[in-house]
This record gives sequence, C-alpha cells and structure tokens, in this order.
Amino acid sequence: MEKKETIWAYAFLFFLGGLGVHKFYLGNTFMGFLYMFTAGLCGIGLFYDLFTLPFQVANANKQYAQPSTHTTGCTCECNCPK
Repeated sequence: MEKKETIWAYAFLFFLGGLGVHKFYLGNTFMGFLYMFTAGLCGIGLFYDLFTLPFQVANANKQYAQPSTHTTGCTCECNCPK
C-alpha cells in the first residue's frame, strides 16, 4: 500500500468530506460509509477531522508500515518466497 499524504487527505476533506472520501482514502471504510450516510456526522465529524487529520494520516501510514512476518520468521517488506 502506498504512503498516504496529508495534502490529499485535506483536499478530499474540503471537497468531498460530506461523502467520507477522506476516510476511504485513509483506509477506514466503516467511517467512510458512516460519513457518507450522515453527511459527515452532521458536520461535527468534519469539524473534528479538520484538526485531527494529520494524526489520522500518520496512523494510517503507521498501520501499513508494519513488516510482514512469513512462516519462516522472515520479517521483510519484500515479496520473497521464504
């Protein structure tokens, strides 16, 4: 998965935030659908995200940066046949 960027998350928040696109971009599908069906939690969630979005992006990037553990104990980021 590619690294998420704060500038794109803010762009999605400003232009399509009521549809939850910024949540989908960060990999949070449940919250994306929740925002979509409640118009960003009636705007309260959008206001909250305005201030916390950099932390959400960092958290999303941290989740994808965890190394995978193969059955042989290899902990690498590659697609090795180990």
